[in-house]
Amino acid sequence: MCICLHFAEQLYNEMIKCPTEDKRYYSAHFVSLQVEFVKGQSSNVKNLIRLVKYWRKTCIEDKSSGSTRLPSSYPLELITIGCWRKAGEPSSFDIRAGFRAVLQRLIDTYQIHFIWYEYYDKAIAERGIEGMESKRFVFIPLQGELQLRPRRGEGCS
Repeated sequence: MCICLHFAEQLYNEMIKCPTEDKRYYSAHFVSLQVEFVKGQSSNVKNLIRLVKYWRKTCIEDKSSGSTRLPSSYPLELITIGCWRKAGEPSSFDIRAGFRAVLQRLIDTYQIHFIWYEYYDKAIAERGIEGMESKRFVFIPLQGELQLRPRRGEGCS
């Protein structure tokens, strides 16, 4: 195993043990892995990611405050990749159908549950999932967990 990946695995183990509010401090180490993970996807998937991010920026984001109830850019990339993988990783697809699949996934946040094992083993992922407060997540090879906000009326203020 590469020294970098071995170190990343040690960080995952540390991160699993720390409180949820402290996990964000670990993300800086994983930025290069995040970039590589998305960069390694097919050009069709990257085009779909661009469309989803453009939609979020132009159609959803509050222009005055820049806020939105959607996940930030990187979780949207992961949700898009997850939808593509769930569809069987087609080499070509109708981008409209892909976009619709992503939007449907975003509508029902309780169905968002993606895990990748590229940068850690399954045992680490299972330990991380067991300790999570919410089971709505994208457990990724980069930041441990990203919890999505609850839907309106379900704990939001």
